[in-house]
Amino acid sequence: MTPAAEPTLSVLDLRISFAPTADSAAARPREVVHGIGFDLHPGRVLALVGESGSGKSVTAMSVLGLLPGTARVSGSIRLGGQELLGIDNDTLRKVRGGRVGTIFQEPMNALNPVFTIGNQIAEALRTHDRSLTAAAAGSRVLDLLEQVEVRDPRRIARSYPHEASGGQLQRAMIAMAIGNDPLALIADEPTTALDVTVQAQILALIGELTARLGTSVLLITHDMGWWPTSPMTSR
Repeated sequence: MTPAAEPTLSVLDLRISFAPTADSAAARPREVVHGIGFDLHPGRVLALVGESGSGKSVTAMSVLGLLPGTARVSGSIRLGGQELLGIDNDTLRKVRGGRVGTIFQEPMNALNPVFTIGNQIAEALRTHDRSLTAAAAGSRVLDLLEQVEVRDPRRIARSYPHEASGGQLQRAMIAMAIGNDPLALIADEPTTALDVTVQAQILALIGELTARLGTSVLLITHDMGWWPTSPMTSR
């Protein structure tokens, strides 16, 4: 029997609480995540499911070190064997967008309206690889847009966010997320702002990329009604 691959991301006994604010009547920190644990494996999708306000996104943001200063986090978060809790900000910046890619639920809000889509993907690439020339980054952008099945990638790369559809923008966000060959992807409600047909296309695309690239995916959702049968389903 072939031994199981080591998890790319392991979360163990994760507890997250928030200190009371100055205008709060609470006397002690409020715990919102109670000892959660899970493993992400290469080429697999793990769905973190729960109603709105249950702590799904808070859990994901703890992986990236993006919680506010009032948050208190304990437990363990290991990426490729490296403990993330307690590491310095410089190392965390290399993790974000580098070793861990993120697909947000509102691509129009996540992208800067005054820069072209191609420029923003290229900037994300060059942030983690300063040796990448502008020409090489531009070529890589077109390759990534083709990988996520964007029609007419040159036009989309030249377009501003308001000139593209919601589905095109989400594909561009996926291209940005996979651009630096991350170990893991966090997809935070990636289909919220899309119509049903486009939702299915985006989920199928994430599933195909997961299988082809061997990336681990943490899919955050509150609705399993549209869950596709293949190739997304993780067993």
